Amino acid sequence: MLEYENARNLKELKLCVVTTTSITIRSFLLEQLEFLYNNGFDVTVICDVDEELRRELPKGI
Repeated sequence: MLEYENARNLKELKLCVVTTTSITIRSFLLEQLEFLYNNGFDVTVICDVDEELRRELPKGI
């Protein structure tokens, strides 16, 4: 089994978070998603339309 760092070099790490409401992202996940994005993860969020959340998320998420 490959070590984490070796596996990371082989392919991009991706994460997709799906919630029914944007408040879940804002209340529980925003800081974690920012951390993962800043550390090389390709992060995608799927939830209801919320322009305020869109502005809060780092560009690229």
